[in-house]
Amino acid sequence: MNRKYFNRAVWFFFILFGAMCLLLWPYLADKLFSDNVVQEIENEREREKKLGEWLQEDSTDKASSTGMKKIVWRWQDFDAGLHKISFEVNEQALSSITDHRELMDLGTNPNSVYSHLYSKSLPSLNPIIEALKTEIKKSNFSTDEAYIKSLEMVVSAVQFIPYTLILDNNGRCPCEMPFGSFSGDCAVQENGRGCCAGIMPFGVYAPAEFMFHKKGDCDTRSLFAYSILSQMGFDVAVMISIQQGHSVLGVHLKNKNFPAYGTAAGGKKYFLWELTARDCPLGRGVNGSDWESALNKTTI
Repeated sequence: MNRKYFNRAVWFFFILFGAMCLLLWPYLADKLFSDNVVQEIENEREREKKLGEWLQEDSTDKASSTGMKKIVWRWQDFDAGLHKISFEVNEQALSSITDHRELMDLGTNPNSVYSHLYSKSLPSLNPIIEALKTEIKKSNFSTDEAYIKSLEMVVSAVQFIPYTLILDNNGRCPCEMPFGSFSGDCAVQENGRGCCAGIMPFGVYAPAEFMFHKKGDCDTRSLFAYSILSQMGFDVAVMISIQQGHSVLGVHLKNKNFPAYGTAAGGKKYFLWELTARDCPLGRGVNGSDWESALNKTTI
């Protein structure tokens, strides 16, 4: 047999076979993978249903006759684990913090506002800090993962709370922002479109107010997360970007590298953590190149 003819026949066979596979692949793929896809969709729906039901269980904050109020926080962490903590807050102490915030006259420096609100809130934050520590201990993280997993536990709790826009006296609700329209009823909404106006100064709640009301936008969340994590011993910062008009949490980690970071005085690097979206990981989803620390341990 002619060897040249044989080689051509073999090549023709493989080309024809490949063409048939390409033509049949949509049908084969549908047969092979459709059951798995359908099952995964059903599983995801079931997980969301269970999460919704779980979030409704005993989730109402309750007042007592002693001036204390029981606060319940429920959330889902980065690994889809469900968590619940409850603690009591002194309502009179909270009113005092609100009064302090509204009467502050600190010029036009937002950094000094952050520092004052942080210091004023610290005594009232002890109950939630202790509750979070207990929840972290229950998770029994291994030694090599305990540091980052503990960070993720607190951050996921903050991220899970629906976004509420907070404006100062120069803002008006309802309003239109580059990132959406807001309703103006100052309520926590699942669609993240609630809006609170007249929160002075600079449209930021004190950490204790965020803990109590569970309402806040970027800088309120960043200040709260900083307050909790710094008291737990983590090296964190409130990071701000003038270009982006945004605030995030900064985390200093040794021997780590993430794409999004900013600096503090002396060039210390803090990796950026977005707090306004659920399940957003450290170092991702943050734009801008002018990120600087507005509050860290050395600035207080």
